Amino acid sequence: MTRALILTSWCVLAGVVLAADQRGAAPTSPAPSAPAQAAAPPGAGGSADALTLAQILKPTPDSWPTYNGDYSGRRFSPIAQITAANVRHLSLAWLYNAPGGFATLSRVLALESTGASTYDGATIELRRDFFQGIHYRIAYTLAQATDTGVLTAVMPVTLSDRMASPADAPQRLERAPADSDQRHRVVLDFVYFTDAFAARHRGALKAILDQWRLAAAYSLESGLPYTAYVASDLNADKNQFNDIAPGTTRNQFRRSKEGTLNARLARHFLISGVRLTASLDVFNALNAVHNRDVDDVLYSTAGASLFPNPQFGQTYTATEPRVLQLGLSVGF
Repeated sequence: MTRALILTSWCVLAGVVLAADQRGAAPTSPAPSAPAQAAAPPGAGGSADALTLAQILKPTPDSWPTYNGDYSGRRFSPIAQITAANVRHLSLAWLYNAPGGFATLSRVLALESTGASTYDGATIELRRDFFQGIHYRIAYTLAQATDTGVLTAVMPVTLSDRMASPADAPQRLERAPADSDQRHRVVLDFVYFTDAFAARHRGALKAILDQWRLAAAYSLESGLPYTAYVASDLNADKNQFNDIAPGTTRNQFRRSKEGTLNARLARHFLISGVRLTASLDVFNALNAVHNRDVDDVLYSTAGASLFPNPQFGQTYTATEPRVLQLGLSVGF
């Protein structure tokens, strides 16, 4: 019965499309044309040789002529041959692989992730508040992230193929630093409120010095790891992007450390019970240049020979330079 239902669905879909085309076309004569028909296998309901439009509009209980069963979209069948008692005995009766779809691709990689990752870390933090309105925090994090590699790819013959480990590479099973492995990170926060300092003065000077907020945060972190590759398909698996350079291991190399300073200057104003806060934020105040991408090709090839890449390890695609941002907030 299952096979008959599936075949009925495909054949009736063709009939529905044909009927729609017939109804939408301009009439060639004043006389109405006959309802469109499409061939259907025996057992599809009604005639054993054809499926009519009337059978689509009002199907018999033992048929399934449209995608949702009928035009109401209920997706319900009154057939009671499959029940809660026997459904566990159902099994695959037949399978058909449709041709085409990837004719222009040299290969297809499955979306599959088999990596096992671990993260271990500890943070030491020191905080201090002074009565003059000064607050600071120093935090240091020591961490290690490792994994066993990832077998994942999106499209063939692109740089995304580097996400897929070669099938014959032992690196895909060996634990190594993860792409997110950042060993060291130091953060220094500083906040200063001028209220206590302004209270020492009187008159206009007190009004000028009062309600200012100065804050700064500096972070220094070690670089992330990356893998050295060879610009060739050494193992002939039709993936020319993921062959790890001979004599190296996955994520053996690291980018340079990065330091960033962000600062903020703000002033509160109280006007008729409404609190206004004007602020100036400076991101990357030191205008430090950090590049997000790295040339990770260690060797190029010519025949069976390997040639070192003099650009290996050089970075590019710089992050945003210094940015200034003005802000105004209102509080009630």
